[in-house]
Amino acid sequence: MKYTIDVQPIPMTHTIAVALEKLRVTRRVGYFFTLWVTYYSIQHCFDYAHAALEAGISSGEVAGVIAAIMVPVSGLQGAVISFYHKDRPHAVSTQ
Repeated sequence: MKYTIDVQPIPMTHTIAVALEKLRVTRRVGYFFTLWVTYYSIQHCFDYAHAALEAGISSGEVAGVIAAIMVPVSGLQGAVISFYHKDRPHAVSTQ
């Protein structure tokens, strides 16, 4: 007696998509990219402030440029962190 099993192959794209969803890789990549952008922006602002103040630019103008750089970065950071922590269980309860 010969047994045959009809097995349908699972497409590789489906397997990868399931693995990404289970590991939440996309969320983590976005989270760490946002942290890197924040670090890079702060470093750039420090370097700019140091060079601009040595060049004699007023501190009000330097503060305006730094605010123009950091406001969008802070908004991006807030949105990504909010998305990252949405619907996730936490070890510490705030209730």
